[in-house]
Parts: sequence; structure tokens; C-alpha cells
Amino acid sequence: MSEAVVYWHNYEQHKVELETSIRHRIYNDIQDVISQSKNKSLSDEFIAGLQCAQSAILGFSSHNVDKTLQEELF
Repeated sequence: MSEAVVYWHNYEQHKVELETSIRHRIYNDIQDVISQSKNKSLSDEFIAGLQCAQSAILGFSSHNVDKTLQEELF
């Protein structure tokens, strides 16, 4: 059988692996934008917003974001 076949007993595991892979790709894309934004000296508020989005992508709370930037944002 083809490797693309997903059996029902493996469906949930396959679904979680795929979702995790997509979340990590988005996280890395946001990290690239953060790096570019810092190089362009964009506002700290913008960067903090990206960091909040990045945290949310992996299911983390925004407490990982720099507190001084987060206070400015909110």
C-alpha cells in the first residue's frame, strides 16, 4: 500500500503530527519576520505583537514575551 494511506487507528496521531508540523512552520515564519523587523528597527510594539502571535502558535501564553514590550502593547 501507499505511504500516503492513513489507517483509522493512526488517524489521531497523524493529525497531531501534521498540526504540529504546520505550527512549527508558522512559528519559524514569524521568527523570520521578527528578525527582519529588528534589523529594520521597526517599533517595539510591532515586534511584541509578533512575539505574542508566535507564542500563541505553539500554544504558549504570552508570558514568554518581554514584559516591558508587553506592557507597552497592552
